[in-house]
Amino acid sequence: MTTRRRAARGAATMVASTSEGRMVMSELETFVRACAEALGRKDGEVGARIAATLEANWFNTPSDLLRLSAEEARAMAVPMKLVDEFKRALTGTRADARGFAASAATVARATDDVETEAETSVASEAVIEPVSAIATETMEASPLSASASDRLMTKMRTGLSAGVTRVTRRPVLPNYRIPLDECGDRLKKEFKELRRFLTVRRLGPQEGTIAVVTSKKYEDVLRGALGWLCAERSLDQSKVTLRDLFPSVDAESADAAFEYVTWLNDERHTSANYELLVTRSCIAAVKFLYGNLSKAQPGEGEAKPYHDLPIIKELRRMAKDAKSRAAKAPSVSDERLKWLEWDEYLTLVQKLKLECSPKNYAGYKRSASAVAWSVQKYLIFGILSCVPDRQRTLRELRIGKTLFKEGDKWVIRHGPNDYKTGKDYGVRPPLVISPHLYSTLECFIETHRRELNPKHDFLFTRKNGEPFDGQGIYRLFTSASMRLTGKRTNPHLIRDMVVTHLRGTDASERQLEALAIYMGHSLQMQKSTYDRRSVEQKVAPAVDLLDSLNAKMAL
Repeated sequence: MTTRRRAARGAATMVASTSEGRMVMSELETFVRACAEALGRKDGEVGARIAATLEANWFNTPSDLLRLSAEEARAMAVPMKLVDEFKRALTGTRADARGFAASAATVARATDDVETEAETSVASEAVIEPVSAIATETMEASPLSASASDRLMTKMRTGLSAGVTRVTRRPVLPNYRIPLDECGDRLKKEFKELRRFLTVRRLGPQEGTIAVVTSKKYEDVLRGALGWLCAERSLDQSKVTLRDLFPSVDAESADAAFEYVTWLNDERHTSANYELLVTRSCIAAVKFLYGNLSKAQPGEGEAKPYHDLPIIKELRRMAKDAKSRAAKAPSVSDERLKWLEWDEYLTLVQKLKLECSPKNYAGYKRSASAVAWSVQKYLIFGILSCVPDRQRTLRELRIGKTLFKEGDKWVIRHGPNDYKTGKDYGVRPPLVISPHLYSTLECFIETHRRELNPKHDFLFTRKNGEPFDGQGIYRLFTSASMRLTGKRTNPHLIRDMVVTHLRGTDASERQLEALAIYMGHSLQMQKSTYDRRSVEQKVAPAVDLLDSLNAKMAL
């Protein structure tokens, strides 16, 4: 169903024509307005707006509001008192003794406490370190000694929370993906086989494997597409499968993917980059479902794998269009709210070093697990300061697999399957951790790590003992940065920040090329993707050159 038809259907449910030609309200809008009036809000426009928002998110009748959670209400800007009134009107009682409005306030406070509490853990004798050997600026560091303060100098809570700081104007809307635990047995089996299809070598494939982390990302996207499909076509989430999304190999089977992308653009205001990820995920699913029907021979001529499948051709056209628009599209977020200059990032790392103290600001001894958490956090930020790599490198650090002590050095080694561009660049040069981090790293391995009770052999761990996932590292990074700098910096920006800094210095082209190889990308990508300097900053040397030339000629 196209977006236009879906909008028409939604409009039809909201209003209906009477015999006199007048328009009457839908049952939901009537209910919402009545609840608003019960709270003293006589403005009918408010009820109409809220009802329209609810219907756009598949709350079509008053009874549907029984499943409206406080989190979803906040995301749609529905007042909590009104949600509480919905529950009272539908059930005759409050959701609990205090009501949704009170409980939502408690949840908000609890969320802030959890976020800030995650920052109040700390470590003892940590030493912090320099940037990279390539960088032109370094930071001096020394172990915390007896002459230094053995307590935190200030309270760790500042009231700044990454969880409530928005860096984009896109609305926050309810999650529509099918939860993993609600997927039917057939769909779970399909996802398991899809992951194997994408990540495990086999005889006679038309193209190589991809990383497990990429496969998982595709699965998340496909759960979103299936959740949308179930809502649009009233399908049972426990019975839906990938073949419902792509029923055949015909080109027309790409219609659902196109409608989904259109819905994402119109209703969720997603970026062209996310649209590209969606189309790539759909292409992966179609290859898995119908790849055995392809007779293509990619090694012969310039034909692409699976080029003889009509649905693949359609999806590739969509991907090409999205990629073209993504290259020209402005950022959907406000970079000023998350960007740190490189010296500011190094100052942030220094602050995390100072938080590695055995006592809190009041002089009381901190728990061993709190100390361990702070040491780990400091190491995560510190390692990125000298090895500005993707966060996957941090998540997958394992002693003896990717992390090695070689002589008096600690290095990270990656094979082709250990990093994103491994297929293009093969075995990577060793990534050398700064010597200033060695004593902290070894202390963490020998002492602090076990205080976090890890259930795995990765170097870094979550507080519950499980391995970090992408969101875990991201949240740890943004919450610490927000608390200490007021900027919601994330780990993905570190590569951009160091490249932007170095390309604005006197670093030679040879050094910049070496940095590109070290970071696992081309010099062209360094210039086009990671260099975030403005046009004015890039042409400033030319302006200075012309000024000096004119000065010599006494103009």
